[in-house]
Amino acid sequence: MKFFPIFQVVMEALLRLNWQTFFDAMKDDQEVRSLEQVVSTATMEVQKDVSTSTIQRLYHASELEKLHAKFNKYNESTSKMGRYWLSYIEMVSLLLRFVRSMREGDWSLHLACIRDMVPWMFAYDRTNYSRYLPVYWCDVMSLEEKHPAAHEALQACEFVVQRSTSSSFSQVAVDQTIEQTINRDTKSKDGIVGFSLNKGAVQRWLLTSHERAAITQACREMAGLPSMTDGDEVVKKMGKARIIADERDVKKVQTTVNSWVNPFKQAGEDEIYHLASGLTASGKIEKDLLTAHEQGKQAMLAFSGRDS
Repeated sequence: MKFFPIFQVVMEALLRLNWQTFFDAMKDDQEVRSLEQVVSTATMEVQKDVSTSTIQRLYHASELEKLHAKFNKYNESTSKMGRYWLSYIEMVSLLLRFVRSMREGDWSLHLACIRDMVPWMFAYDRTNYSRYLPVYWCDVMSLEEKHPAAHEALQACEFVVQRSTSSSFSQVAVDQTIEQTINRDTKSKDGIVGFSLNKGAVQRWLLTSHERAAITQACREMAGLPSMTDGDEVVKKMGKARIIADERDVKKVQTTVNSWVNPFKQAGEDEIYHLASGLTASGKIEKDLLTAHEQGKQAMLAFSGRDS
């Protein structure tokens, strides 16, 4: 997930360009203009008070629902370039929902995201994920019948770990927690390199791992070093400095893309082309990009031996 913030910034910039194009195209639609004003005012209220209640009030506003419906209808007839970049926005949005499912411990959302990810894995040749995600999804979907106790535990958020009290939106997967705690603290210089073929040495290295972890943690506490958790990182990302920095980066990306071409504007031939160089994609590549999700879905069904 090292480069994930970059994807978020690019997605935000593209969404703004998409909305900008939508409002330019609908400038004579009085209903859209009135809805825009209401939503804009509500958004400014959220910026002044970033809280769950204000966000929920905006999210469930009927004006926003109407505006979003018109926005989606407009995107149905967008150019090939627009459709391609909308697929990028869809994939990043899906990844954000997946992260949310882990942070909140929402098992139902987690399963829904996994199911939606599989066609994209097939579409873009992510072989290992294509092979094992369908198996994982089928196994966990059968837990309620085969292992009801395990199903109840997962529904009760027992597939994630809450390490921080500073933020409730900071739960992480169990295996990730092990990597960030025990495995990190048990690391020694060069690891088992140099004695990996010595069975006795490897066994001693493994059997003493918990002791090394305890010593590492004790040394950290003696030195007064804080134990950074994902919750601390989440709070840091939600801080004013990070929000300002992200806003600056989004505007930079938006300005750069706009200086080339707004991919959501219809201009000249309806083709898919490189934003910076202007080189156009061949017919075969164009077809693959525009039908990626459908092709991935068909490949998924063929792999699972199902028709639908």
